[in-house]
Amino acid sequence: MAWILVIKGSFQINLNLDPVAVEAGSVVILMPDTIISEREVTPDIDAYLLMLSPEFMRTINIDPNVMMTLPTATIHEYKPVLPLSAKEQELMKSYFELIHHNTLSNPDGMYVKSIARNLMSAMIYQMVQFVVKHIKVLGLEPIVADRPRSRRSTYVKDFMLLLKKFHKQERSVSFYAQQLYITTKYLSNIVKEATGRSAAQWIDEFVILEAKNLLRFSGKTIKQVSYELNFSNQSAFGKYFKLITGMSPSEYIHS
Repeated sequence: MAWILVIKGSFQINLNLDPVAVEAGSVVILMPDTIISEREVTPDIDAYLLMLSPEFMRTINIDPNVMMTLPTATIHEYKPVLPLSAKEQELMKSYFELIHHNTLSNPDGMYVKSIARNLMSAMIYQMVQFVVKHIKVLGLEPIVADRPRSRRSTYVKDFMLLLKKFHKQERSVSFYAQQLYITTKYLSNIVKEATGRSAAQWIDEFVILEAKNLLRFSGKTIKQVSYELNFSNQSAFGKYFKLITGMSPSEYIHS
């Protein structure tokens, strides 16, 4: 999980292939497994970035009932960018500065981890409160059963959710068609009609974006990345990556 608080400037990114614009005075909430790719950043950007590992998140004491108050629609239907008031910006900035001060001023302190966990717990509760307020202000609601939606659009949406979940393990259109209990041909057709791109192209896009993030930011070797993405060996991954991107994984790392 990660948060970005933008103090000055703006940037544009793709989140799970969807374009998102982020302006000054906003906070971005990035859920685990979100695929991120940079599009454009203004030269005057000034922002705080906080990234938490799953291992650290498990040590934070958060009431699960609080997290359940967040409508699922905030994750799947709407962009994870919240505009903040001036007071809310100052409050969030103070959390970031406290966490920064605690971890850097005395990194070997006896209670530094406990302080960090409690600060993060308070920050998460505050973020949940902001999200709920934001949803009410905009009149957004969780997905409801009686909202009209065609069967085709449901299939396409479910395909994208499955792809987000399984793209590291499965790259065949047939796998996703089986999960949806429809034929491969039907899935390919409806995805193409709805998005202008085939199901296979979406799969490749997710896998390549994941691969690029892992190659550039994870610190893992090309071999480790190939196995994490469920390729039989490094050679197979290299051929796939070059076919899609026009360069080898090694060339991409050094580009």
